[in-house]
Amino acid sequence: MKFQKGKSVVIKKRSSERGILLTLFLVLSALFLFVLFMPFHRLVNLSSSLDNLCYAIGGVGSVLFLVMSAYQFYYLVAKSTALVITEDGIYDFVTGGKGVGFIDKGKITSIRIFGTKRKPVLGIQVDNSKHLIRTSKKCVQDAVLYHLDMKMPAIVIYQKDLSCSVKEAANLIYEKLNSLTLSVEDTNKSSPKVASETRAFTGGDKLEKSVKAEEAKRTEEARLAEEAKRAEEARLAEEARLAEEAKRAEEARLAEEAKRAEEARLAEEAKRAEEARLAEEAKRAEEARLAEEAKRAEEARLAEEAKRAEEARLAEEARLAEEAKRVEAERLAEEARLAEEVKPVKEIELEEKTENKETLGVGVSKYIFPQERFIKPGPQTEEDPSPEPYFELGA
Repeated sequence: MKFQKGKSVVIKKRSSERGILLTLFLVLSALFLFVLFMPFHRLVNLSSSLDNLCYAIGGVGSVLFLVMSAYQFYYLVAKSTALVITEDGIYDFVTGGKGVGFIDKGKITSIRIFGTKRKPVLGIQVDNSKHLIRTSKKCVQDAVLYHLDMKMPAIVIYQKDLSCSVKEAANLIYEKLNSLTLSVEDTNKSSPKVASETRAFTGGDKLEKSVKAEEAKRTEEARLAEEAKRAEEARLAEEARLAEEAKRAEEARLAEEAKRAEEARLAEEAKRAEEARLAEEAKRAEEARLAEEAKRAEEARLAEEAKRAEEARLAEEARLAEEAKRVEAERLAEEARLAEEVKPVKEIELEEKTENKETLGVGVSKYIFPQERFIKPGPQTEEDPSPEPYFELGA
């Protein structure tokens, strides 16, 4: 949007983007205000922790977006002027966010339109950029230095900052100042070239020299730009080739590392499996050895016990035999002793018998004592172990 104010032409800032941002921030502010006041609604029953969370989120969000909405509204209403074009120069209010202020007509050497058809840019070249940098604010200084580093004019005005088109603004500046060189060019490599036009107007020898210098400078810049373009393309191609080679080398290295890692993992697993197998075999062998030793020890113990039992049995039998032998010897000795003791008794009895025979006669004695037997002394019964001599008479 542009309008004439006396002998000046005022170009307003584009407000559509700020209007959209203002609308968005107002909607978000309303949303956070709803979150803030939601715990007070009687239809919503929330816990105390959720209430505190709603207070925190709603309060912070609503305050933040209300401040941003006020900021957008302020710039939308108060600071709406982008350029003011007069016969003495141009007032810039957009470069670097603040603008460089007044630019005298005598300090402007050229006006350029460059960029693409969709995003054209208006460049204003001045004769002393260093003075402009020294006398401007910090944000403007940064913007001007950035423009110069990018091989652009010191003052650059973008389409998004103007309510009218860049070409219309350039024509207004050209018509108002009426002594400048206006050049239109396209620096986008992919889009077709815009027809370049240069319109020079009488303004003395100084203007003619500046026009020629500008043309020579533009030619040199075009040549340098072409060389830079070729060098950049070559550099990009070389970087792409090196990147491709590096990528392949990196893929090969990663594949080799993955292969080695896999081989190491398989070797480690095989080693662990072999160690586990050997440990299991050693464990089984040790268990078998211990079982065999236990078996042998048990057999040796049983054999020893059997040997001891046999020796004890044999010793007991020998002892019993010895005891029996001793008892037999004692018995024989006792029998011999008893026999010795019985012998005088027999002699006495025989003598008595003889005397009786002589007294009674032979027949009576034969009739009364037809036969006599001598019984060896010995125990009669188990209850009467003492041997007593006795005689048994038979018919």
